[in-house]
Amino acid sequence: QEASALEALVQLTHSPRDGVRKEAACALWKLLSDDRNQEAVAAAGGVQALVALARFCSNASPGLQERA
Repeated sequence: QEASALEALVQLTHSPRDGVRKEAACALWKLLSDDRNQEAVAAAGGVQALVALARFCSNASPGLQERA
């Protein structure tokens, strides 16, 4: 269940809605701050999603840039 929840969260970073992407990035960032979650988030593609989102954010809103 945990893996599928992380995968769903990663998918939300690709949402067409800025607010959804921002909240997903924030949630992933918070999860990554705990060492126990880092491997699971990475396995679900969370790190790659945040890197892609950060690259995208150069043209996005300041709030989304900050979250990414």
